[in-house]
Amino acid sequence: MSQLLALNTEYGVILAADRRVEVREGHQIHEEERVKLFPMGTVAAMATSGAAVCIPMTEQLSNFIGEQELNFEVVAPYVLEQMQREYDKFIDMAGDWFLRNPEAYRLSYLLIGGVNAGGEPIFEFYASEAHGESYYALPTHEVLTAPRRLGLETRLRAANARSASLEEILEIIEAGLSLVASKENAVGNTFDLVIINKEGITRLKIG
Repeated sequence: MSQLLALNTEYGVILAADRRVEVREGHQIHEEERVKLFPMGTVAAMATSGAAVCIPMTEQLSNFIGEQELNFEVVAPYVLEQMQREYDKFIDMAGDWFLRNPEAYRLSYLLIGGVNAGGEPIFEFYASEAHGESYYALPTHEVLTAPRRLGLETRLRAANARSASLEEILEIIEAGLSLVASKENAVGNTFDLVIINKEGITRLKIG
């Protein structure tokens, strides 16, 4: 399981993702630490959750896009199309492996955030709930946690409502994510975080 977070603020859109990954080798499963949150040009980023194979796909897309300044209306459909195509290729190459390994993780999530043509922060969240199924958009509001962390969402909404400082918002995020990691072994102790606005991307690390 991964932990993802997204928040629209007056300072930009904030995305965060933990680094814990379960890797299957034969019948053995071990944990690794991998970055799941990558820039998509200079004013967008994407994080993945679920199928670990999406991590290298995301990194390759990030490298391909490079330093292009692509607003959200351009980058979101493009990366969604590319991820769908590459994920479908992976499923096809696996053949009947998934039939022989029904316990293999079947969910895949994409969290895409950036700046729209008007300079406003925006994010979208997509899911594929079974191998071979297309990604579809899930409803979102100003704050998203996946899996849901209602207490953290409530604190962040309250901070936004009173126009809290960016420093305070980041402190709430760090405290909330650290608490989740301390209570759940399935969530890693290290998180990557980005703040995206029309000035670009600021990258931070928690833990």
